[in-house]
Amino acid sequence: MEGDNIKEHRWACHALLLLYAALRKADEVGRVWKVCESNPKVDECLAAIESWGKLNKVEETKAGKNLVKRMDDSGFRISPFTWDALVKLYVEAGEVEKADSILQKANHQNQMMPIFSSYMAIMDQYAKRGDIHNSEKMLHRMWQAEWVYRERMKADNIFPNKAVAGQLAQVDVFQRMVVSDLLD
Repeated sequence: MEGDNIKEHRWACHALLLLYAALRKADEVGRVWKVCESNPKVDECLAAIESWGKLNKVEETKAGKNLVKRMDDSGFRISPFTWDALVKLYVEAGEVEKADSILQKANHQNQMMPIFSSYMAIMDQYAKRGDIHNSEKMLHRMWQAEWVYRERMKADNIFPNKAVAGQLAQVDVFQRMVVSDLLD
């Protein structure tokens, strides 16, 4: 796919970044990113951010974060997918609080609804730590962001599997309970 000259096959950079990250070849990710770095496309930037995250190389993502800042300064709309890539970068690197901060800033500053998986990635890490307070905080922020599960999934033509349907049923129990029932 790469061929003799990656500059001639620039279209392959996005896929190569992800493939080399999956193979745990940080040097190759760095080499391919150098080709893209001077004039990166959005998909290459997202792939680089995701790749460095998989390799736990948070410092190397400064170029990706700088691109996001440049895009914002230039008036480009930063999509929820870009924020999702940054959130997952920090989650994979074990910096859950930083991921949480980025998600919260993206939600407030850009007045957009982040991707559901961004919330879930952070909430999953808090749950793995046994951090009930922050897990509940994420759930509350999801509700504030108007993530109404079933309706949103239906609107997106997503049909839950058995495990997700069970989780949704558990959440629905809390919505139907009267406050006095919860306090008893």
